[in-house]
Order: sequence, then structure tokens, then C-alpha cells
Amino acid sequence: MLSFDVERKLVPCVYEVSYQKGNPPCLILRINKEFLEKNKKRKPSEETISSYKKEFSFKKFSFFENNLFGFDNALGRGKVKGEFVEYIIKLIPFKRKTSNPCKYCYGTGWNKNLQMKCSFCEGEKLETIYDYTPLNAISASFELLTRLIESSEEISNSKKSQLFTFQIGIGYEKASYPIWGSYGIEFCCWLNSFSKGKRFPDVIKAMQEVYEFIYQKEGTSYDFDAYVEENAWLIINCPGEACGIHPEGYSWKKGQGRDFSCHNMDTPVQQIILLTALAVLSDMAQLEIL
Repeated sequence: MLSFDVERKLVPCVYEVSYQKGNPPCLILRINKEFLEKNKKRKPSEETISSYKKEFSFKKFSFFENNLFGFDNALGRGKVKGEFVEYIIKLIPFKRKTSNPCKYCYGTGWNKNLQMKCSFCEGEKLETIYDYTPLNAISASFELLTRLIESSEEISNSKKSQLFTFQIGIGYEKASYPIWGSYGIEFCCWLNSFSKGKRFPDVIKAMQEVYEFIYQKEGTSYDFDAYVEENAWLIINCPGEACGIHPEGYSWKKGQGRDFSCHNMDTPVQQIILLTALAVLSDMAQLEIL
């Protein structure tokens, strides 16, 4: 398994994740071309795909056909950069306005009973729809893809090392959206090069950008945090009930990687925010490690 290996030795890079600011903000997944070609025939069973579609109301699934991967076009192919193929994940707002009048205030934007702005349309007079389906499509697509990567016996021919791995889970009925993985040796050494209590402002800013884009509202800055303590002890927090990722175990030795886990992951938004944080850290680390 890739996650097991990266904690114990330098492993050729199979994939990496990056963050791209914009409207919409995007996550970029880069997969080693040779590794991808060797795994293109390992499509999940129709039974597995159908179960996801039924559970989450997805319409379609693509397994690298027509430059797409995942449910409902969640990952779209981008550029080929050297030994990697890019897949772009465009983030989508959870809250969207339609052209229909708000049914709670009848399109006035005003709550006559309470004599205040309508809380459902926020005074904008239009119907508001709240829909996790496109975000669930991203999580479910990552779950299948990371599962495929972890179970593959193929190796990458990359000259770079795998900085870290991540795996995604999705359990709609249980409101469970875990993220876990392993930090590689080089990544841990990079984290440990910072002074104790070092915060990462660029990571915090990106997390807040993604939160505000998805929810279409301003986030509270103290709900976001990303810092490292000694021994590569990386902590990343986002809005929720003590929601975030943290290392497993307390001991760490130079020349080793370490695994990480999460706490109280209730929505796909939290999952995407934390993955954004890892993507920004990956961008930063690669500038200094390579």
C-alpha cells in the first residue's frame, strides 16, 4: 500500500494535489502518466457504481472516458505537465439562487410577521436551493480514486517523491466524511524545519476562501487554523465541532513519515476545506524541497 510505504521510505510520486485560487477556486490532482495508463482497466464494478448513484442521486460515472473521472463530471482533465496528467476539480457553491421568487416571502425579500429581512433568501427575493449533491460527487469520486491508488500494485516512474497520501471516505446516512493518510519522509522533515508553533497564513487564507465560496457567506477567521509543533506535529482546523486533522501517535523520528487522521468530519465541505489546506502545504513544500 502506498500510504504504508511513504512512511518508511522514499517512494516515486504517484499523485500530488495543488490549490488554484479563483472564481471558482479549484483543486488540481496530478497523476503520474505511466501509473495512470497501467490502472485504466481497473474500473469499479457496476454494482459499486450503482450503489453510489442510488445513495447520493448521482446521474453518471466516468472512468477516465472523455477526459473525465468520477461522478457527475467531478474531475475534468486538464493539461499534461511533464510526467503528470492534471485533473481539475472545480468547487461548487452549496447554496444557489434560482430565478424563481422566494416562496417564504413571496419574492418581497421581507418577513412581514417579524418585520425583518427574509432569513431564507437573505432579502434577495429569489428562491435559495441548498444542495450537497455536487460536493458529494467530489467526495465519492475521490473515495473511489484513492481506493484504486492504494490497492494498486503498480509503481510510478516519477523522479519526485510522494510527499503525502490521503484517502477519502463518504457515509451520507452517518454524516461521516473522514480524511486520513500518511505524511512522507521529506514532507515530515520539511514540517519539522519550522519553529515550534509555526502558523501557515496562506493555508488559513485558502481554507477561508473555499469556505466562503461554497457557503456564499463570510467565514469567521478564528474557525480556521493550520500550524505545526515539534516532531512534524501538524494540526489543521476548520469550522465544526472540533473538526480537523491531526497526527496519529506522539513519537516521530527523523527519517520517518507519520500517519494522520481526522475528528468530527460531518460534511463534504469540511473534507474539501482540509484537502485544500493539504494542497496549499504541498505547493509550499515542493518549492523548497525540489
